[in-house]
Amino acid sequence: MATLISINDVLFCNTFVITLLLKEEKDMELIQIRVDSETKAAAIALFDALGMDLSTAIRSFLKKAIAEGGMPFDMKLDESTLKAMAAVRSMRETSEANGNSKMTLDEINEEIKKARKSR
Repeated sequence: MATLISINDVLFCNTFVITLLLKEEKDMELIQIRVDSETKAAAIALFDALGMDLSTAIRSFLKKAIAEGGMPFDMKLDESTLKAMAAVRSMRETSEANGNSKMTLDEINEEIKKARKSR
């Protein structure tokens, strides 16, 4: 049977450490996170209202993330960030296709000098 350590047992200044014990006691692993005191208090209040402690809530989050193969909620980027990421991806693909993706800065600058001279 698993043994849970209370969140109140482990405090460090304005941050706290959550200790989670996963699976059976013999296979337990320690996970520690640091969170500011306001986040801690709000999370404890929220999960207490839902009838669970913080460790149970975090374990539930981890299991849901594993089941979904990613974050169990939408992570969104604004349109300009998506466009910038697409541009970087396109430049990387073009660079790889042209065989210059592994060039050093000195090699790139040399290529630029050669191109400017040939104009």
